[in-house]
Amino acid sequence: MMISKEISASPDSVQWQSIDWKSIESHVLKLQMCIAKVTREGKHGRAKALQWILTHSRSAKLLAVKRQ
Repeated sequence: MMISKEISASPDSVQWQSIDWKSIESHVLKLQMCIAKVTREGKHGRAKALQWILTHSRSAKLLAVKRQ
């Protein structure tokens, strides 16, 4: 039986320390600002689409893990 010693869930073995956190945070903030803007404008369909993009983005997932 072969047991993998690799702990990373990422297939490309991205190192946690090498992540550009400023870029990740700005990407998430940009999406959040767009969601707020279209919500104020009453475009709820567009807001829902942007929320889906945010919740499924790699950036948001990384940031959520970092904040825990």
